[in-house]
Amino acid sequence: MYVENSYLSKQLCFLFYVSSKEIIKKYTNYLKEYDLTYTGYIVLMAIENDEKLNIKN
Repeated sequence: MYVENSYLSKQLCFLFYVSSKEIIKKYTNYLKEYDLTYTGYIVLMAIENDEKLNIKN
């Protein structure tokens, strides 16, 4: 993502935002096959890896 505003492009929070968008874009390509969103994938990973987690949490 190109940003002309040099002040904005130097902000750490903006760099995190741009990075996360790119990561989600990469995951989305793989998750389409399973009809799953990135958010849904994260939820499934959390449920699978936490033995104490239940639906009420």
